[in-house]
This record gives sequence, structure tokens and C-alpha cells, in this order.
Amino acid sequence: ENGYFRSDSEHIDGAKDLGYNPASGPRLLDILISDMAEDVLDIPEESARVLRNGFALGFKESGLSTVSHTENLTYTSTLVDDAILVADRVVVDHDTAICPATNLTLRLIVLEEEQRVHVHDTLLVMASEKSKVYTAKLASRGRTTHDNAVHAEQATQILTEFSQWLDTREGKPYTAIVDGANVAYFGWGKINV
Repeated sequence: ENGYFRSDSEHIDGAKDLGYNPASGPRLLDILISDMAEDVLDIPEESARVLRNGFALGFKESGLSTVSHTENLTYTSTLVDDAILVADRVVVDHDTAICPATNLTLRLIVLEEEQRVHVHDTLLVMASEKSKVYTAKLASRGRTTHDNAVHAEQATQILTEFSQWLDTREGKPYTAIVDGANVAYFGWGKINV
């Protein structure tokens, strides 16, 4: 929005102190986007809107228009020239992981062994904590929570048994798990994540 990623821009105060060199221009944009690619899996609609407006205002010659906070971003599905700035959403092909606008293959995110073990080891703790939060929420609304605490304990036990079964089963590893409750609610507007 302030034009800091343009070739002729002023340096961003404090950028060098944060380890960014150069402190402005297209190279800084490349570095920031590369950093984001390591951490960001998806950009929510509102954040995508802010990014698009920043590009539209910072690169006025690109022909990008700003969008209001109530507008949805358009989806780009056709291949564009390398010289064209695209700041839209895309639907990436699930089989090829190829972006339809750039024809680039997105990187596959694979958990390191240490990360996989961490997720496995903390899953039960996370589930238990979420259950406690949910039970407290019900209690604050004056609803009975005794059965919920019992059900949460049973669910934790079932999840523990499922986890142990996954660890000890033989055969090819599973690549996906289908959550029956979310399948049952599909199309009803009640997807739980």
C-alpha cells in the first residue's frame, strides 16, 4: 500500500534491524513471500483482500483495482503472462498441485518426524482441553455438564485406543481419515473443525 516493494521505494525503517536486507523493493517482497510460504497454509478472505488492496495501491500501473471489505475476491482460473500482477484467489488442482494462474507446482507440506510425534503426543491433551472449554461454556449458560464430562472421558479413552491401534496395525499407512460426523452434516452448514 505504501509502495515499499517498488524498485524506487524508500527503505522501511527497522527492516534491516529485523534481518531484512534489502529493506525495500522487489527483492524484499520475494524474501517476505518466501518466509510466508514456510508458515502460511491458507490466507483468509479478509487478509487476501488487504493484500490485494496493498498491491493495487502500491503498484498502480498494474491495473489492479481495490476491493471493498464487502466484496469477494474473484477466482483466477486462466494462465496469465509472467509480466502481469495477479492478486486474486485460485483453486489449486488437488491431483497436480499446479496453480492455474502461474502454472507453478505448489510444494507438498510434509511433517518432519519430530513434528509428527509432537502432534501424536499432544492430540489427546488438545482434545481434553477443548472438551473442558466446551463443558465450561455449557455451564456458563446454565446447562447441565455432568454427562458431558463423562462423555468427554469416554471420548478420550476411545481416541487413546484408536491412536494405539494406528500405532500397532500392520499394512500400508492411511493417507486420510474421514470424520463421520462431518460427512453426516455435509451440506447442512454444520461442519466442525
